[in-house]
Amino acid sequence: GGGGGGGEIFVHCAEHEAGGTLTYQLAGEGFANTDAFAGVGRGVADPFHELRGSLSDDILHTSEVITDDLDPVWSKATVPLSTLCDGDLDLPIYFAVNDRDHGDKVDLIGSFETTVRGLIA
Repeated sequence: GGGGGGGEIFVHCAEHEAGGTLTYQLAGEGFANTDAFAGVGRGVADPFHELRGSLSDDILHTSEVITDDLDPVWSKATVPLSTLCDGDLDLPIYFAVNDRDHGDKVDLIGSFETTVRGLIA
């Protein structure tokens, strides 16, 4: 996806209940060190991810922040398909991986668009 450049984002669809929920787990590998020149802490990213559906701009899930990690693995998350895509597995959904800096500053590490069908295929 787009963003800060460097690294890969992986999504594992852990469970899909038709018409019900999607359970997924996101992981990253080799992220760019967006804190390298920030002069804060050890200078290693503190990544978290957000999931948005196609029905609104609302964030449907925000993961935990994983401190000082360029290869994060987040906890599994479950979202209702009715909220995510109104049950339409072909509507786009959006993931963004961000770096939480000190205070409220957030830097985009990367993002991508997919569909529920793309995750469960």
